[in-house]
Amino acid sequence: FNSTDTAGNREADNTVTFKIDTAAPVTLASLSGSMGSNGWNTSVVSVMLSASDDQSGITNTYYILDDGTQQTYHGPFTVEDGIHTVKYWSVDNASNTEIPESITLKIDSVAPTITGAVTTLPNSNSWYNGNVVVHFDASDNGGSGLATVTPDVTVCSEGAGQSVTGTAVDNAGNIASFTVSGINIDRTPPVTTCLPL
Repeated sequence: FNSTDTAGNREADNTVTFKIDTAAPVTLASLSGSMGSNGWNTSVVSVMLSASDDQSGITNTYYILDDGTQQTYHGPFTVEDGIHTVKYWSVDNASNTEIPESITLKIDSVAPTITGAVTTLPNSNSWYNGNVVVHFDASDNGGSGLATVTPDVTVCSEGAGQSVTGTAVDNAGNIASFTVSGINIDRTPPVTTCLPL
């Protein structure tokens, strides 16, 4: 731009440079960890945030874990067991602020617990002369809840030192097992013969 006065004097051209950025940046989240079942992760999850801006560039990226305080993102961070919400956004060099995005993480890295036992006691010689029922109990403290546990198992076959293994699976897919051993079954009566003198 320039101006000319009434005497016809014209100033040298002037130049002004404009930098305009009206678009907010975009932030993407990527996760790494072991994916289990039903949307649950079975390991600690690492969260990586990647921001881009086509004009002025990124000033900072921020995140909030659950109801915590705002954090400036400096690199991947880990999230441990539980159900968590991560909110994240970025600000560019023109002070455009992205509308926050959020992700929900469900993490259960703890296998369920399971125990088992026979429902009746053997005789004084540690033997049974009939069927033996083995019962399993399980619980889950990892957060996802118990999905399945082996139902009662009836051992019918004769033999010494038999065993039964039960399994428990939680909703995240973690598995635990327990073996009940030392089951002795003899349902055949003894045979007595009389020998001549």
